[in-house]
Amino acid sequence: SSSSLCGVGGTFVNKVYDHTRLVSSKYITAFSDFRMMSSNKSIIIPDHPSAEEYVEYLERYCHHFDLFKHIKFGHKVVSVKDYNDPDTNGSNSSSDDTIIDRDGYSVE
Repeated sequence: SSSSLCGVGGTFVNKVYDHTRLVSSKYITAFSDFRMMSSNKSIIIPDHPSAEEYVEYLERYCHHFDLFKHIKFGHKVVSVKDYNDPDTNGSNSSSDDTIIDRDGYSVE
């Protein structure tokens, strides 16, 4: 896979055991608008993909929907503002807000 510390996949790239397979099936794990298939049409991804196969799927998803231009890798999040909250006009941030960082860990 072409993922690195600054790519999609987070935990599935950086903190995974050798030969790890997903517990959920590819039918449940895949996004509904993009089936989990190999980039090589002659290779069938098993019902429970390996971590590497899953990361490759995420990369294909991002390329297919041109999402990389919306993702910022290697950035530190210092605050989170709720721009949909009419009471704050996006000017209020709180250490109680929860976000998901690139590794998939909950950060408060």
